[in-house]
Amino acid sequence: PAFVSCWVELDDAYRDALVRTLEAAFRSDALQAAAPDALQALLELAEFMERDVDALPIDIRQLADLATRCRAYAEALHYKELEYRTPELARDRHAAAEQLIAINRKLGRPE
Repeated sequence: PAFVSCWVELDDAYRDALVRTLEAAFRSDALQAAAPDALQALLELAEFMERDVDALPIDIRQLADLATRCRAYAEALHYKELEYRTPELARDRHAAAEQLIAINRKLGRPE
């Protein structure tokens, strides 16, 4: 809720800058090694915004990758399913299907 109260007050330029900063944090191996809980919190923020407000303008493939790196496999599955169902994102549907199967296996679910 605190993030939302700030987000709605930002103009487009500041929102874009914040999104770019979040994306850089998501890609950071150093942050993953030093503060994996921080990445998990950022992932939860993205999920909250998608569910309760408005999805942040972050590529769902990047969110799926982050969720996988955080071992948040249910979230990774959600984002991979979105990717698979979005034709312009799933350029390689075979690879996306394989990733869906791999995530389901990590969750202990059958193919």
